[in-house]
Amino acid sequence: MATNRVVMPHRNMAKKNKLKIRDARNEDREVARRVTLAAFQQYAAVMPPPRWEGYRENILATLTDPAPAQHMVAENEGVILGSVLLYPPGTAFS
Repeated sequence: MATNRVVMPHRNMAKKNKLKIRDARNEDREVARRVTLAAFQQYAAVMPPPRWEGYRENILATLTDPAPAQHMVAENEGVILGSVLLYPPGTAFS
């Protein structure tokens, strides 16, 4: 017999999850660069070195001046875990 039960997380679980998604601040810039480069580092092993270096430099340049994108970070207890750029519709990267 099938039931349509919804299992709710234990109320203490919500207290433990301190993940925040927020706009990046200037002081987040260096950590966001490191986290983003670490996420893309896997490509260094499969791309020709000159191509990887160009790709890496492009990533860094984009994070240095993200306009018109909105730069956001994921943070848990003060530690930046991830970084993303959200581009408005109709822009080159959207």
